[in-house]
Amino acid sequence: MRLKCVEKLSVLLFFLWIGMSVSFANALPSEDGKIYDGFVITTSGDTLQGKLEMLSPTINQVKIKFIDNSGKKQLYKAKDLQAYAFKVEMWNKQSKEKELRWIHYTKKIANRPPVPFSSTEVLMQQEVVGNISVYNYYIETRSDQNMEHVIYLEKNDVLYEISKDNYKEVLKELMADIPFIKDKVGTKGYTYNALEETVIEYNQQLSKGAETVEN
Repeated sequence: MRLKCVEKLSVLLFFLWIGMSVSFANALPSEDGKIYDGFVITTSGDTLQGKLEMLSPTINQVKIKFIDNSGKKQLYKAKDLQAYAFKVEMWNKQSKEKELRWIHYTKKIANRPPVPFSSTEVLMQQEVVGNISVYNYYIETRSDQNMEHVIYLEKNDVLYEISKDNYKEVLKELMADIPFIKDKVGTKGYTYNALEETVIEYNQQLSKGAETVEN
């Protein structure tokens, strides 16, 4: 089952969000892009350490500029990589301190290309890893200079597009093996705005071997 989410964000809002959220990178890129320490993993399985130049939320899903430790630059397309990651300094709202966090991208097949005429074989930003994983994906919409933000959930290698309209249906299906969490979906603390926290709680309960009813 593949379900559609349409949630448009402007480029400005995206970067404001990237700067304030503990989940994403901070600061607007310069004209030449922001450069961060990181690594790429090639399709052959080689891990290359160096620096990554971040161009834009959509372009970074299609290709990435890599600078090795000798200063040599290489452009990698999504077809060339299994994954890449970079670390950035972000504000942690809980600890009220800045901290370094790794941001991971991994290869996936999207329903639609992120930019016109590009491939649907992309590098998608992975926000939560577990039995259910959460991904952020951005699609360029030239007509109004906005970006469409798509949230994907993945379970058993199947991607589901999530929206405010379908999240209850999808989560209840994916979380059927933990009924006491499934039954909370849509209630206070388990709404669309708490999607990530709900998935994390589900993954934690599953990793503990949770019973099918709450103790």
